[in-house]
Amino acid sequence: MRAFHQKIKPIPKYECGVLSLTRREKETVISVSDGFTNKEIGVKMNITREAVKNHLRKIFDKLGLDKRLELALWYVSRELGEVQDPEFVLAFTTPPNPVSPSMEKQAV
Repeated sequence: MRAFHQKIKPIPKYECGVLSLTRREKETVISVSDGFTNKEIGVKMNITREAVKNHLRKIFDKLGLDKRLELALWYVSRELGEVQDPEFVLAFTTPPNPVSPSMEKQAV
């Protein structure tokens, strides 16, 4: 008997992360996208700055992001119904690799 193997397309990390964000983490994402500092988020949510940092660390891990700006752009793009892929956000927040003049000469 032949075994049937169905290829399952892996779910991108950001989709898994969105589904697993807690209510407090979602509140944190919204506050970051609104421009609040960690201290302001802590006051607003009645938690310490350390708790805010902990929420952000977990959010970044779940979504595969590194920076507050990336998180804010990701959230806004989702709210507008445009792009949900963090790779899109990273393309606008990651500076291009500088090419040194010596490397440019080698390429020619």
